[in-house]
Amino acid sequence: MNNSITQKMPEFLRRKSEPLDILILKWRKERLCREAQHPGANIKMPAYRFDPRRDQLAEKRRSDPRVKDATNKKVQHPPTEALKEATIKFSGSAKRKVLYDIAVENGIMPQKWNHLNIGQVAMNLGNTLRGRYYRMQKVTINGKEVM
Repeated sequence: MNNSITQKMPEFLRRKSEPLDILILKWRKERLCREAQHPGANIKMPAYRFDPRRDQLAEKRRSDPRVKDATNKKVQHPPTEALKEATIKFSGSAKRKVLYDIAVENGIMPQKWNHLNIGQVAMNLGNTLRGRYYRMQKVTINGKEVM
């Protein structure tokens, strides 16, 4: 019965059993997998530069009572709190201007946030400053360094 099925099957549907054809099929499959893979998947990221002050600063920041979360309360991050204090008096376009000034002060180009509303601009700036703070980079708000 099996032979009758193979006899009725057209030639182009029959499985290639020659070794060269099998190798070609494997090569095509591997190429498709490589092309579907993210282009940066094989790039090795460089190791970060070691900073001897990093451990000391990290220990200082871990011991900061505003950052510890022992009672499941909302964590108060120093850069976020400083940003809130700097912008609490302002609203509307004045608040946007203050947020943009703080961004420029820290070397961030705020034009990429022009299409966002003021709350989203404040959130993005706060996230960026908090990330810099915890990577041990200098964060200044209104001329004062956040510690």
